[in-house]
Amino acid sequence: MRACTIIVAGMIALSACNTTGGHDTTQDAPVNVSVQHPIFVIYSDSLRATGILNTQTEVKLSFKTGGIVESVKVREGQTVKKGELLASLNLSEINARTRQASIALEKQERDYKRALNLFLDSVVTLETLQNAKSAYELAKTEKSIVDFNLGHSRIIAPSEGNVQRVLAEKGEIIAPGYPALLFASTENNWVVKVSLADRDIVRFREGDRAVAELDAFPGKRFSARVTELAALADPVTGTFSAELMINETDPAFRSGFIARTFLFPSDSLSGWYLPFEAVHDLDHGKGYVYLLDGKTVQKQTVRITGLTGKGVILNEGVSGDHLVVTEGGEYLKEGTAVRVMNSENDSEQ
Repeated sequence: MRACTIIVAGMIALSACNTTGGHDTTQDAPVNVSVQHPIFVIYSDSLRATGILNTQTEVKLSFKTGGIVESVKVREGQTVKKGELLASLNLSEINARTRQASIALEKQERDYKRALNLFLDSVVTLETLQNAKSAYELAKTEKSIVDFNLGHSRIIAPSEGNVQRVLAEKGEIIAPGYPALLFASTENNWVVKVSLADRDIVRFREGDRAVAELDAFPGKRFSARVTELAALADPVTGTFSAELMINETDPAFRSGFIARTFLFPSDSLSGWYLPFEAVHDLDHGKGYVYLLDGKTVQKQTVRITGLTGKGVILNEGVSGDHLVVTEGGEYLKEGTAVRVMNSENDSEQ
């Protein structure tokens, strides 16, 4: 009987030891954590590209006929008005041809009238009259050609704009159609042309927002929009051209300015933003976070809709009412006691 009493007493003592040990475990010190509310954001990841500023209308102005350059009235960078004389040829030769064509036309007109009168008097045949008329029409055509060439022996500004480059000087002999001036119209819009990779151009549509920065205007940003997207790649570079129209221009704009642009696709992401440190075991668009529940935490599964430069955007599992552990989560599990070390450490996106 005494032996049984000793065994029972030993079992009671062992049970008491186990109970004491379990009680000590629940009294572990709380884990220090930082928390924040999720922030609802609409996020659009921008694309950076470098391009060249130009006007939509940039043309090479030339003389219709060749000859000696008589004068160049403008200098590079000069602003001109529509109809202003920019350059002209020496007209000695073209004037001589004009007089020659005029004399020939007068002669053919007289010959035709004489032939017509003789035909009416039955002195010449119909064929003679027809030949005279053909010669007269040909002379009128030659005179029109000479007058046209005379009018295009001077270069007139087709619109208000800037002279980008002077390619001919006074006294030079210039061939027909050879560029004499590079002209940019300021009546049209200024654009920046950039090159995009195939994986980037599919993200944008005409009308998408953009911003341009120019070295000539430090600290200033010009709003723009996408107005043109190439359908074919450049055969040399393999990239696609995109045209961005500047919404607000400046009189000091010049073709050739280097522009750094930021393009914003219209397809944006929206959801609840949290820093990367708040989400654990991120895999195939899913992960989990720890939500503050009084003095402990609960484990919550979340679904990720997108990534930003500093964090994630969630569309399932959290809301703005939750407080999510952003620091110290690696030491937690479901039900762990915690001590909040901040009021709310909202990280910047």
